[in-house]
Amino acid sequence: MLAVNYLISMPPISSYLKKVYGTPNRRLDKRRSPPNAFSPLLGINPPAPYISGCDVERDFSGFQHDALRLQLELLRRALKLTTAAFLWASDRGQIQLLSIVSERDDILSGPFERGAGLLGGLLHGREEVSLAKVSKTYSGLVYYQNPGQTGSAIAMRCQTAVGDKEEKGFFILTADRRQTGVWADEDRALLRLCADKMIKERDFGELLSSVEHERSLLQKICGGLRELNRGLGLESVFKATAGAVNNLLAVDFIAISLLGDDIHYIAFVSGGRYEELTGMEYDCGEGLVGQVLKLNRPLPANASYRGPAPVFSSKHCLDGFKSLLIVPLCPEKGCPIGTLTVAAVRDDIFGGEERDFLGLIADQAAIKIDLAQAHELISKMATTDGLTSLANHRSFQHGFDVMLHRAKRRESPLAMIICDIDFFKKFNDNYGHQFGDQVLKAVAGVMARDVRREDLAARYGGEEFALILENSDKQGARLMAERIRCDIAALKFKIDGREVGVTISAGIAAYPEDARLKSEIIELADQALYQAKEQGRNQTVLASSH
Repeated sequence: MLAVNYLISMPPISSYLKKVYGTPNRRLDKRRSPPNAFSPLLGINPPAPYISGCDVERDFSGFQHDALRLQLELLRRALKLTTAAFLWASDRGQIQLLSIVSERDDILSGPFERGAGLLGGLLHGREEVSLAKVSKTYSGLVYYQNPGQTGSAIAMRCQTAVGDKEEKGFFILTADRRQTGVWADEDRALLRLCADKMIKERDFGELLSSVEHERSLLQKICGGLRELNRGLGLESVFKATAGAVNNLLAVDFIAISLLGDDIHYIAFVSGGRYEELTGMEYDCGEGLVGQVLKLNRPLPANASYRGPAPVFSSKHCLDGFKSLLIVPLCPEKGCPIGTLTVAAVRDDIFGGEERDFLGLIADQAAIKIDLAQAHELISKMATTDGLTSLANHRSFQHGFDVMLHRAKRRESPLAMIICDIDFFKKFNDNYGHQFGDQVLKAVAGVMARDVRREDLAARYGGEEFALILENSDKQGARLMAERIRCDIAALKFKIDGREVGVTISAGIAAYPEDARLKSEIIELADQALYQAKEQGRNQTVLASSH
């Protein structure tokens, strides 16, 4: 009973390591504890350096391995064993050697057949199998390469409270020694006690590993959500959402689709060859994305994809992916405003936990996208004309300042065109303001279509429009003004059964040819416009240089 009492009262294994044997990876004595017992085939790493209490979360698996090996060595010494081993018998058909300490050199690393030797006696519900006298030719101790040198042996079945989620089975503690004879009750009690202790340490390790895994996931989620909260514009929110997903899972494709009027369109894509899908539009009910928008729940149900089911449409399937999950983007439990599509080449990466976290990311992304859309709408309303969708007068003045400053810095030309719809008051008086608004929209549409991306088109006031052309002198501006004038003259409006046309007059002034100050450029362009009207309208006039 001395050995039993000694083991019951011994201090926690983490503090016992250094006191008795130094660091756990140090040789316990000159007797062999074979390296092949920790073969990579078993997925077991060699013992790690001593681990203090504060380091447990960082490397618990190494600590757990060392503790198990030390426990076996204590047991081997207490009972004068040749070998003590701890194994895992999987329901899938093999027995794996997890840890072993031994005086012998001929240790096999396994794995071993499930029904082999002494261990096979535990497969039918028996808790213990023992041999009081082992034959010299007995090969039932499967972890030995050579039979013999064994007098008696015992194997015990060990239960665990924390079962593996994917793999079922049980642990086995085995012991053997050179002397023959029945295993005494005290020896059995000590073996069972040590087995229970190792199982409890293993269960605690599993729980701690699970907590650490969840903590790590939460850190990743919080980091991703932090980036999401920093995003203001839609593009920054899209990138932060993709970053949060990539931080959580190793995926190969991410797409964000948004809902429009009877369509859904791809607003963002991250995934190599599929980035060309950005901007594509599809019917609202088309593809798996359309079904997710309709049902407001994630699809596919099993998060797997074998193709060729249409993800966005029948024309755009995703090839080469085995995992697929499309999650609705619902701000604050409302109707979906879009979807988050995530795919991976690897199979089965969207487990229950991962799906929950992706749902959390999607919920937060939906809120931020909704806010970003509202922010962009407000910004657009503040900077654009509500009728024509061109820049308003305030935006024009600010844009002119910025563009003129850039032209001065670059020493490049800049031109201004002021346009006025000819006889616009008569349109309003003869046909009504609704028809006048129709004319204004059509004229603005021509200007928006004809100007270059770097130019600025604005409604200057009433029936007047203004354009700022970067890197353009007066002659270049004249070509643009004439193009716009001709395109507007080609417009035809039907009212009261007849067609009505419209024309414009335009005046042009340029920096630095005509003036260097904004106020002077505007004044000269306005004077040129007045001259165009005086000369008969429907024409373009260049300002006279000072």
